[in-house]
Amino acid sequence: MSDGLHGSDAARPKLFQPLTIGGLTLKNRLVVPPMVHYRCDPGNTCGTFHVVHLGRYALGGFGLVFVEATAVEETGLINEHDLGIWNDAQVESFKPLIAFMKRQDTAIGIQLAHAAASRPRKPPCRAWGR
Repeated sequence: MSDGLHGSDAARPKLFQPLTIGGLTLKNRLVVPPMVHYRCDPGNTCGTFHVVHLGRYALGGFGLVFVEATAVEETGLINEHDLGIWNDAQVESFKPLIAFMKRQDTAIGIQLAHAAASRPRKPPCRAWGR
């Protein structure tokens, strides 16, 4: 008799069943959306904070985890603490996070961002009155 969690796919709730989208198969339908934290490392790179913060969702069994809004060019930063992917050092900085997620069989996505002329003039804490 199946307990609903460890039996066949048909016996498990859909939330815990694999899902294929195009060429990507997720181990389940649990998805962590992008959450902006303004916690980049120097040079708008991805560092330990993101590996620990996003990695905990992979350890928790989520099928897909998204990286927060990431600027595609410097002029597109929402603020100076955003992640970026406009140079090779920034792209390289994501490799430890990607490798960790792969080891946990968790897919990883990225939210691309470009603030253009709408970029706030003040750092977020000051803009919020703090």
